[in-house]
Amino acid sequence: MLGLLLSLILINVMSHYGFKLYLSILAGIIVVAAFNSFTIAKSFTLFFVSATSPVTVTLAFIVIAMTAFGNILRETGGMKIMVEKLSLIVKDRRHQIVLLPALISLLAFPGGAVFSAPLVEEAGSGIGLDKTKLALVNIMFRHLVYLIFPFYSGLILLSELSGISVFYFIRLNLLLFILFIGLMYIILFRGLDIKKEGRFEVKELPALFWSLSPLLLTIILAAIFNVYFPLAILFGISLALFHYLPNDQPLGVTIKKRASCLWYGINWPMTLSIVFILVLKDFLEASGVINNISSIMVARNVPWLVIAVVIPYLIGFITGSQTASVAMSAPLLLSAVPFPEIRSYLFLIFITSLAGYLGSPLHLCAVATAEHFGVPLQQLVRKVNYFSALLVLAGIGFFFTFTLLS
Repeated sequence: MLGLLLSLILINVMSHYGFKLYLSILAGIIVVAAFNSFTIAKSFTLFFVSATSPVTVTLAFIVIAMTAFGNILRETGGMKIMVEKLSLIVKDRRHQIVLLPALISLLAFPGGAVFSAPLVEEAGSGIGLDKTKLALVNIMFRHLVYLIFPFYSGLILLSELSGISVFYFIRLNLLLFILFIGLMYIILFRGLDIKKEGRFEVKELPALFWSLSPLLLTIILAAIFNVYFPLAILFGISLALFHYLPNDQPLGVTIKKRASCLWYGINWPMTLSIVFILVLKDFLEASGVINNISSIMVARNVPWLVIAVVIPYLIGFITGSQTASVAMSAPLLLSAVPFPEIRSYLFLIFITSLAGYLGSPLHLCAVATAEHFGVPLQQLVRKVNYFSALLVLAGIGFFFTFTLLS
């Protein structure tokens, strides 16, 4: 436990004093290994196995490809045109920057904030939001959709473990989702003088779809045809290379120039940060700290309500994974709380695990978003945790309401 605490403190302190985030995370890995008496051989083996696992390699490829993709969209002017055309349908800029991460979240791949961050940045330019608030928008509105998204892995897992329909949990989550979206609007957009832009014209729709075509191609290949996501991104990049070709330059020169932008657009620090976060998560799991916390609380007969709040939150916070949190905490109550009371407890587990996951410094989307917007990770995480705390409190309030009504 001490190793976990010192690791998280060290990551925050080093980031605060200007160290690269991936170096801070690497230092945290070393602290966890040292305080758990991992041998050098075990540490190197665990590091290698984690860094070369299929999940880590896939995510690394996704980050490399997506950061290059974002740069080529900026170079061609496609991203700017995309946002301009979107304003023809969604005229309020606040709605634009909320919809972009929410729609991208439907892809439901880890670290997907790297996909939506450049779009949020472009759509949010010039409306009076600082980079920290844009980063918050990118994280919060991406993940709140998971409360009502039937194909989200956390909801599916909870349904499979309990035998209760996904749509039952969505019905429970729906009112909380609406209220929290409204609260986010009030807090983040308060005081902004937003002028509605653009005028809807049907004749502009083809231009909108053409501007979106590299992203749409990527999404269709990955979501509908189940193409390996990094490969789907490469198809999108290939289309973007031929987007909005200038008339005053030979095709070969244009493509060569744009191809060079791909390499220079790769965000290597972000890639290393994502890889090291996954390695740190595996080191924490190998240390047994998560199982120790759960075992102690159950052995001491802690009330089920406290367990449904604390354990999912802590596991989500420690691992940066809601799926891991649901998988490890739901069985504790499923074996002890009878039906129908268990339904309210499972609702609360989902909410608190989401809150812990959102506020975790190991959350891949937080790491990617902080890197993209140039915001200190600890500053962004602190702001996210304000909303996470509100989400937990709201979840507890709804828990008592559902318990009384059931």
